[in-house]
Amino acid sequence: MKNILKMATLGLVLVVFMTASRLWAQESEPIGLDTITVTAEKKDADVQKVPISMNAFNSMDLEDAGIESTPEVTRYIPNVYFKEATMENIIVVRGVSSVDGATVSPTGVYVDDINYPLLFMHNLQLLNVERVELLRGPQGTLYGRNTESGVLNIITKQPGNTLKGSVKGSYSFYDTSHGFIPKYQLNGNIDVPIVEDKLFLGVAGVGIMSDGFMKNVRLDKDDAAEIDRSSFRACARWLPTERLEMSLIADASDFSDKQGLYRVFTSQGGLKNNTNTETSGFYESNLDQKNSGQVLKAKYLGEIFDFVSITGRRDYNNSSTLGSGVGLVDYGRNDWEYDDQFLSQEFRISSKDNSGPLEWLLGLYGFKEETDIYFSKFEAFQIRDTQVDKMGAAAFLNMTYSFLKRFHLTGGLRYDFINLEGHQDLKGSDWSGNDISASYKRDRDFHQWLPKLALAYDMNENSMVYGSVAKGYLEGGYNYAQATDSASFVYDPEYTLNYEIGFKTSWLDKRLIANVALFYITINDKQVSEYTAGGAVASIDNAVEAHSKGIELELKAKPAKGLDIFATFGYVDTEIDEWKAGSADYTGNKMPNTPEYTYNLGVQYSHDKGLFFRADLLGTGEMYGDVKNSNHVKLEDYYLLNLRLGYVSENYDVIFWCKNTFDETYYTSAFDYGDPNEAIGVAQNGEPRSIGVTLTYRF
Repeated sequence: MKNILKMATLGLVLVVFMTASRLWAQESEPIGLDTITVTAEKKDADVQKVPISMNAFNSMDLEDAGIESTPEVTRYIPNVYFKEATMENIIVVRGVSSVDGATVSPTGVYVDDINYPLLFMHNLQLLNVERVELLRGPQGTLYGRNTESGVLNIITKQPGNTLKGSVKGSYSFYDTSHGFIPKYQLNGNIDVPIVEDKLFLGVAGVGIMSDGFMKNVRLDKDDAAEIDRSSFRACARWLPTERLEMSLIADASDFSDKQGLYRVFTSQGGLKNNTNTETSGFYESNLDQKNSGQVLKAKYLGEIFDFVSITGRRDYNNSSTLGSGVGLVDYGRNDWEYDDQFLSQEFRISSKDNSGPLEWLLGLYGFKEETDIYFSKFEAFQIRDTQVDKMGAAAFLNMTYSFLKRFHLTGGLRYDFINLEGHQDLKGSDWSGNDISASYKRDRDFHQWLPKLALAYDMNENSMVYGSVAKGYLEGGYNYAQATDSASFVYDPEYTLNYEIGFKTSWLDKRLIANVALFYITINDKQVSEYTAGGAVASIDNAVEAHSKGIELELKAKPAKGLDIFATFGYVDTEIDEWKAGSADYTGNKMPNTPEYTYNLGVQYSHDKGLFFRADLLGTGEMYGDVKNSNHVKLEDYYLLNLRLGYVSENYDVIFWCKNTFDETYYTSAFDYGDPNEAIGVAQNGEPRSIGVTLTYRF
């Protein structure tokens, strides 16, 4: 029956595509695709004119697709994968992933120009968002904090002279093997002009509640994956003069979730997708996160250049219990406690828009970060108490010179400096019962020059070809979770060299957009996690030389009024060029957490009278959860079909929707558990089919 339903649904999508081609030939009214203006290069520009491989979503795109979080938006972006795990949220771009046990991601995440430094922070609700941009490749010559593989840039809406707002409520349920589990969500936002043309206030919030889709049959708990989340954001915007704009933004989120989503696999056959939404853990797992911050921004429009100052503060706390025992064996319980305080300051000056053939941007950036990490492994089998103090400074320059009307040459350079001071106290024993208690301290300094060079050529007003080369870099750090001595406590930076060629084109009066990007990345001194002899502890080493190559395709079409067709496809081939660990040779293996392919195929129809329909087919290829390509952490390929149907008007919407329509069982992450006696893989389930309705009122 399920296969029949799949074929019928896919057949319906095909019929829509065939109908669209006929409508295209009949349509005479001008109906081009909307222009998306982005600030990827710190200036307003049409996304089709930016010589960077990137994807952008405006607020309407996000609303139409029902995208409400960072993991959801990355599903629509080729060659980007969001590894969702209880203790890690890793955004993997073009096969460049952080190592297990790291705290810093190679992909930078920014919200309103402020960096979210820890990868634990990257699972975000998209709250009153104006636009989301994903830039591939190193972007250190444009952004304050260094980024090795790309940037996820989130821009929220700014209040203005219009009093407006919205209220949105959703009711849905998970279709599980133990029944229908409800989920509730309420969103709201309001913009208020306090003083006309001078002072404005905007407030937004969201709350989400559900018992979740997992049942712990051993503990007889129906709420093993409970969700209890709230987020809030406020923005005060002041225009004291025509040239000066200032804004103060404050946000806070409180996530109190249960994470009973893990499965343990002991066979060598790899992770098998099954339909069970039940687990048999020995413990309840909890993930409590509090994340808050403040941003003060000032922008002055001078006669010769523009000036921007961004002052930011973030405070993050994570208190977690992970019940490791699943299945037949009680492996004990792990407990984490993270406290992170982050302060940053960025200054930028830039040329005026359209001021001449030379455009330039100069920036200075500095930050201070204090992190305390408590980690208790297997109920005090090993306890690690780690303190890390980090300071950094950077200067960056980006210049573009246009010549011969159609050529645009860009050169950029970044100098990056980071100082780290780390200390760890270890208490406990190894697998054999030997005492390994120790205390050690290591200080590190990292200096790096990061250049970028790009050349773009406008073939005509609707088409562009570009090429670029850029150096990427991911700082070294501390092995807070598995170190046993001073040597295993630290690891060094990794480096990438990124080559890219791209084409951006629009056709038929902008009724069709077709973009292509090809890339090749060399990775040196790649950070990898290795289990030492006996398997009790792991070290993070710079042991791998690797490369990544592939292609990204993007198509958008508007064949008729109200009808949109879109497709993306990404293919990435990663390979370890050299890595030998003792007697084992892993040369030729794939890089972890990297699907071989990702795709999105969708169609949307909006009628003048309010009828709305949308279908998205989202696919993810197979991948490995570790760099050794172990069969017990191999994730199978899968695809998800999302459907939306409803009525949309100026003031209110009613949308019925279904996510994961075919109820595919899949995993969002997997890792090697590190048992010295048996190959054990631990995986986290993705969400099963969910069906719901969303009501929206706007004023």
